[in-house]
Amino acid sequence: MCNLNILGNVLDHRTYSAPNESSDRPATEAQRLLLLTSDVNNIPPEERAHMRYARGMALEVLRWARSQFETRFNLAVVDLPSIYLEHQCRGIVQYKKMAKKGNYEGAPNCTLIGLTAQVKNVLALHKIPPGIAPNNLLLGDLSRFSCTRKKRPGKIRAMTEFQKVGETELDKRSLRAQAGRAGANEAVEERPAKKQRVF
Repeated sequence: MCNLNILGNVLDHRTYSAPNESSDRPATEAQRLLLLTSDVNNIPPEERAHMRYARGMALEVLRWARSQFETRFNLAVVDLPSIYLEHQCRGIVQYKKMAKKGNYEGAPNCTLIGLTAQVKNVLALHKIPPGIAPNNLLLGDLSRFSCTRKKRPGKIRAMTEFQKVGETELDKRSLRAQAGRAGANEAVEERPAKKQRVF
């Protein structure tokens, strides 16, 4: 469940389409430029804010789990939640590669390059350890993992911090672009009207 929220942008097909783009309404050059340069996509800004919050909450739950339990792989301490997330990301990218090779169409405008960029964007939120597992969704022999509760468990963050925790680099880029567009609109609205000449 946590990983579904963390990968919200990766899995939502609107991520790969420009604002207001649809099958019967292709994106304009300006809309396509917004998507490519600022990651302003077809997900409404309010919904994207909810996704950042959900991602932040999910990351916090995983951080809390790490603070409560110590996981070992063949006796070495490992970050199992991150390993599992990396596993799923590899599986998604691998599946896309196989679909492309078989000429299967996926979500509109979702290319292998675009999907991989979104996966890397999410994984950059926290350091992912070197991969232990192969390029599939299986973790292999689970008996190699052991889990014990820590003596001094950590505390969970305040709910007000979740949205910031879930903010990716592409989210920041999109927010800056949206703020710039809003500022430009306000400047146009506030510009005083020219006085009309009276004859």
